[in-house]
Amino acid sequence: MTNTIVLFITLIVGFLSILGLFFNYKKKKAEDINAKIIFTKGVLIVIIFVIMLNVINPLYNYIFPGATYYNSGNIWLRKGDKDRALVDFSNAIQLNPNYAEAYYTRGIVYSHMGIYQKAIEDLNKAIALKQKYAEAYNNRGAAYINLGQYQQAIEDLNKAIALKQEYADAYNNRGAAYLLQGNTEIGCPNVQKACELGSCNALKVANDKGYCL
Repeated sequence: MTNTIVLFITLIVGFLSILGLFFNYKKKKAEDINAKIIFTKGVLIVIIFVIMLNVINPLYNYIFPGATYYNSGNIWLRKGDKDRALVDFSNAIQLNPNYAEAYYTRGIVYSHMGIYQKAIEDLNKAIALKQKYAEAYNNRGAAYINLGQYQQAIEDLNKAIALKQEYADAYNNRGAAYLLQGNTEIGCPNVQKACELGSCNALKVANDKGYCL
């Protein structure tokens, strides 16, 4: 989809360039015969651009298998179309079974859809392929929280913070895991730390509930 947009823009720019060159040629042809050469060069440039796009696209897919589907999946995800995003991420994984980012992002989609076990399975795979994946540990921890598996969540969030020490989301999630178990002594410092790092939503909720006053 992205490549189609690029091709369309290139064709529009090329057409406008040719149009400009054509009028320039008409204006100057009586005084400058070289305008015809300029016009011809403009046509050749557009043709070369089109050929290059048709060569680069399959070459890109060969070097980065699944990348086109992955990029398309992210576009659908930003638009809020989770079903189409899932299809594209799955196609990316089919083309490249070692695509850690595709497993990770598909796991995020499953989490947004409330399908936490499938999210965990994808995040497991992402972590297996990319062991120092702080974001994957954080989001797997969040999925465990939603399943009520707080100790597993805390273990994942500890790893996320160890890998990325200023990780506000991980502190929020770890704080939530402790607070949901009634442990304000550890939970409150975590959400306060997250707030210091710029994410105060969890602290506000905790204060509203009287946990961290």
